[in-house]
Amino acid sequence: MDALRPRLPDHTGTDWWGGAPVVPWLTGDEAGPESGHWAGDIGVGRWSLDSLIGVGQKAAYPSIAAYLEAVYRTLTDGPADAMGPNVPGVVWGCLIWENYEAPLLDEALPHWTLIH
Repeated sequence: MDALRPRLPDHTGTDWWGGAPVVPWLTGDEAGPESGHWAGDIGVGRWSLDSLIGVGQKAAYPSIAAYLEAVYRTLTDGPADAMGPNVPGVVWGCLIWENYEAPLLDEALPHWTLIH
């Protein structure tokens, strides 16, 4: 439900997504999404609370299937940064995506191992 909250009009009736024909799809923010991916008829793109204006206008991937194929290629063939600055790694047995140049991990960072 938290991922949908920014998609719903607030008490003033404002639709912060500007009527974009997309929905929030993936987020890495477990404590109240502030960014993530959206999905719609035009494909898959990124959103953040700072850039909701124009959401849905430009897709990074033409479909969910294309996005998942890119994830698969990134995980199996590399390079690690094939999809951007967040790269796959494993920490404490979990697959995560992190920007190794500006990591947000705290105590887990010393235990994080890049996949490629």
